[in-house]
Amino acid sequence: MKKSDRQDRIDLNQYVTRTGLIKEYKLTREQVQALGEPDLIRPNIQPYNTTNIYLYERARVLRWIEEQPDIPRNGETAQHIADSYRKTRVIHLLADLIKQFTIHPLPPLGEMEQEVVLFAYHQEGKVQKKAPLTGLIALIRHSYTNYNELIESLNKTTESAELYKYFKIYVCQCILEVLGLKYDAVPIALPEMRDEWPDLRKNYKTLYAQMQSDVPGFSQFCNNHSFFRSNK
Repeated sequence: MKKSDRQDRIDLNQYVTRTGLIKEYKLTREQVQALGEPDLIRPNIQPYNTTNIYLYERARVLRWIEEQPDIPRNGETAQHIADSYRKTRVIHLLADLIKQFTIHPLPPLGEMEQEVVLFAYHQEGKVQKKAPLTGLIALIRHSYTNYNELIESLNKTTESAELYKYFKIYVCQCILEVLGLKYDAVPIALPEMRDEWPDLRKNYKTLYAQMQSDVPGFSQFCNNHSFFRSNK
């Protein structure tokens, strides 16, 4: 079904142009025609170019390719299909983890300081005179949430490494918010991945947007949680 849309932004991770169908997916012009009408039609923003831009949802394109026995499975097309499937699984599995995550009531911060020192000692074998922020976040994550149980469930998925990174960022951000602290959650969650912090921040924002648009009910869930409202 054709739709007209005049929003300024086009998510090229979600849509591909008609030209992209030929260049990226190696479809012939006849196959593009057989694919059917575009999902979006946008006016061309280039001056003196009155030709509309025709956009197709990548997920629909990939499903259609899978259903066509006469289209050869070259390596490039197969990789597109595999990448799309993996990305979709990550988005849905991460959204499911986030929906299940809970933080139990916390004691006053002052009462937790000694507990944090003891926790840090058991974790690192060092006696801390003052409870570090990272230790406080770790204590709450492991002792006052269902984080450990949810992490155990990740071992059953092939995407566990990627899910672990982004779920841990989410959990640390939630804890910081509960404590009323404004810190970047990425270094706290993944201090050992310093060189990757910029990419992790960017990818996390992208995953959030994709969960909002692709996972049924997730947008409403986000509207009911202040963390997500603050990250829009």
